[in-house]
Amino acid sequence: MVTPSLHCDAGEITISWKLTKATSNGNVTVTTESRKIYVQPVHEYNIMFPADIEGTCANLRDTANVIDGGELGCDVLAVFVQDKRYNVESGDPDACYKIFRTFTVINWCQYDERCGEPMQWAVVVPRDPNNNGTNWNDGGGVNVLVRDANMDGTEEIWYEDEDGNIAFPNDGVNWANKGAKTKSNDDVAGYDDRLGVGNLPKTCQYAGYGNNGSERFAFMFTQYIFVHDNERPVVDDAASFTFYQNKNNCSATVNIAFSAKDECSINTEATTSTCCSR
Repeated sequence: MVTPSLHCDAGEITISWKLTKATSNGNVTVTTESRKIYVQPVHEYNIMFPADIEGTCANLRDTANVIDGGELGCDVLAVFVQDKRYNVESGDPDACYKIFRTFTVINWCQYDERCGEPMQWAVVVPRDPNNNGTNWNDGGGVNVLVRDANMDGTEEIWYEDEDGNIAFPNDGVNWANKGAKTKSNDDVAGYDDRLGVGNLPKTCQYAGYGNNGSERFAFMFTQYIFVHDNERPVVDDAASFTFYQNKNNCSATVNIAFSAKDECSINTEATTSTCCSR
């Protein structure tokens, strides 16, 4: 009998044998044996955080897909996106408002529900790991490359922020043709999660918020979005209608209903005026 106990295709598989024998004196002998096969997890994945951008309201609505195709081993990635909008009168560059878009990526295959809220354990990814100022509007962003080169259960974390490059599934830790990468300051000897079956994961038992590298199941990154608005609001024409004057004084009060819309404004306010005619 084969009894699997797997999470994300890793864990234990128990194989059991039962041998029954009837002896010459009529007794029945039963022998039971079992063996366990340990399937070790290998966590390797790419996270592709976007660069800062600027543009109009119309072309800044989509959210970058930061985890598409990034799972290379025993991993299931999920992303949570949160926007915070700040209205400004001036800025660098000048913008009508700014959006701080925060991506939190969680690896469900490393996370344990006993850890509680996963965002509290997230490693905060630096916006410019190489300190070369390449995060602004260049299409590069920051790639997080998680590798387990020795397959020992302790992952290495690498950051890439070169112009125009994205993380590919076959990328190794060392690139002969792409230049050096920046190793994460959070990358220290972590907990070997192969030994954590049935125990409270040390990844959340001893880890602080982005402090010591044991928290390897969540990464957080904030993208800056600068929104410009040089377009006038659009007023929808009111439908044609007929109104009648007061026959005694040839005057009338007319209310004309119309609507307006604007790409950037949350609330559009219209002013009204009243005029009397004869």
